[in-house]
Amino acid sequence: MKEIDSFESIDSSDDDHEETENSDQQNSKLVKPYKKDCCDIFLGRTLQVVTVFLLLLSNYFVYQLFLRRWFKEDRKFYQMVRGIELDNTGTCLFILYQTFFFLAVISYFKAAFSDPGFMQKLEPPIGLLEDNLIGFCQKCEDKKWKPLRAHHCKICQKCVFRMDHHCTWINNCVGLKNQKYFILFLVHCEIYCILIIIYLTFSAVLVYQNTPKLFMLFIGMTWKYLVAILFIVLSALFIFLINEFLSDQYDCIKTNQTTVESYKEKYGRPHSFFNQLQIVFGQDQFYWLIPTKPKYNSNYLELLYKGEELAEMLQSNSDFIEDHFNHQQSEYYNAFRKYKVS
Repeated sequence: MKEIDSFESIDSSDDDHEETENSDQQNSKLVKPYKKDCCDIFLGRTLQVVTVFLLLLSNYFVYQLFLRRWFKEDRKFYQMVRGIELDNTGTCLFILYQTFFFLAVISYFKAAFSDPGFMQKLEPPIGLLEDNLIGFCQKCEDKKWKPLRAHHCKICQKCVFRMDHHCTWINNCVGLKNQKYFILFLVHCEIYCILIIIYLTFSAVLVYQNTPKLFMLFIGMTWKYLVAILFIVLSALFIFLINEFLSDQYDCIKTNQTTVESYKEKYGRPHSFFNQLQIVFGQDQFYWLIPTKPKYNSNYLELLYKGEELAEMLQSNSDFIEDHFNHQQSEYYNAFRKYKVS
């Protein structure tokens, strides 16, 4: 299942590589730039506010209805030492869910406000790639060089290298430079939702066990408990949605595609799954689960292949053009280095 729902959309991607094959057609076409209207701005900002609000509100209710209720430390001295009014068990549970809360929030803000890989104005790689592989974006105002794996986002009105999709949920594109943050937000948010369900369900069981009669349970139920039930349901819904998104991200990483490219049935040069993870998350595995900026092992000269082309090349053991650029003894190596993603 591809990411097409109320939060995710690839309809914002305008790929004009096919247009660049015929320069006469390019000159004759007048491309009207897409203007971001008030609905785009309002929806994106609203989802940002709602997401952060739900995270903060769930954090508050988990503390009040579970930790503070069942693991409260009555001794003032220990409260002062720990800085929170929880006993040893409550403090450990508090640290556990707060860790994933902060990781999810930091990853979300980094995915939402960092550069997804907007293309800078670079000299076209004349002499490194064949002329038919060099195209220029007809939708950007400055008509700059557009790598094969870059796609123009009509909402951001910029070309994004290895653009996966424009995500309304984070109000930003997902590209090479923020894909790690986007995936980490999904991972940490899912773990956080799982902890919410466990904590609040366990609290509900304890409330039931400590209520002498079943009908008294409903009479004594306040709005806090109704909200807790709502958060259990919302957390389960979010886990379902996040699993769909993570499944799509996994497929794209495994096949060296973006969501946009998968609809065009095109692939990047095949690598091992571990190497693919290094491209997205960085070369240091220690930082893969932490929202730090990775060192990219990628370049703007990456090519796209159709499935049949890849099958033929792999069967005949043909060399990929990218291998010549990375070979330090190659005459192309020094000229290629300025096209490395940084």
